[in-house]
This record gives sequence, C-alpha cells and structure tokens, in this order.
Amino acid sequence: MKHTRLAMALTLGLSMFGTASVAVAADDSEQSQPATRQVAAVQLEVVAGSSQVASWAESMDFGAATDLSHSVDGHAHAVRVAVTKVDADGKKLRVELGYQLDGKAVLETKTVDAAAGKKHTVRAADGSVAIAVTVAAKTVPVQEAPNHHIDLVIDTSDPLGGV
Repeated sequence: MKHTRLAMALTLGLSMFGTASVAVAADDSEQSQPATRQVAAVQLEVVAGSSQVASWAESMDFGAATDLSHSVDGHAHAVRVAVTKVDADGKKLRVELGYQLDGKAVLETKTVDAAAGKKHTVRAADGSVAIAVTVAAKTVPVQEAPNHHIDLVIDTSDPLGGV
C-alpha cells in the first residue's frame, strides 16, 4: 500500500455532552522512507610533474574542514578541503584547498568556485603540483553520512561521572 493514506475515525460517546468525533490521518509513506541528508561528494587527484601521486574520493559535511592524508613511496601527502554551498540547490559550490608534502606547505589554501560535477584544477604558484577537484552535492541516508561527532561513553557505574 504505497503512498496511501490511512484514516481512522475515533468516536467518543459522552453521555452528558453528546457525541464527538476526532479524525486522525497518517501517511505510511513517511514511515517507510529513511532519513536523508546532503553531503559533499569530493574527488581529488594530486599530480606532480606528469604523474598522479595521490587521490581521494570522500563524502564530507558541508562547511567542515576535512584533512585527508596518504603515504605514497615514503612521502606524506596531506590535503585540507572544505566545501560550502554558494546556492541552496548545491549546483554552485565553493571549495577551499590546501596541500602539504612531507609536512611542508606546497599549495597554500586557495578558494575556487566550482560548478557541481565539473572538474577544476588548482595549481601551486611554482607549477610543481596541481590538484584536480570534482565536487557535487549528494543526498545519502543518514547512516551513510560522514560522522564527525565525538561519541561520548558514559559510565553508568560511576554516579559522579568521574568528578
């Protein structure tokens, strides 16, 4: 019974005040659809010279800076990325990127306005490194969305909570 409305009529018989009717409607399609939220789907490729040295494909929350790192051939590659929506639909996005190689900043944080789903390339000032970024707004079930929250474990056997 997809998208049907279930209506129940509840009749209360009150001998002194007469009869009153109350109608309650429920939509069973609301209960069957999982909760969703929008995240930024980001693909990054770091290119040095003519070869790709690192790549990532991640989902992240809008507005939250995320640090991504890889160790390849004895070198530590780290990218800091943050994505925000420029428009409510998520068709225009603002991406902030920074890149470090072995702990040294190679690409200072740069901001680029990107169309969703289009690849954009950001280059270091000296041309030694380029980062290709593709980003889009994506709706996912809440269970699949990134979780950047700290889960607190409360010890119920300690009534003072460690105080």
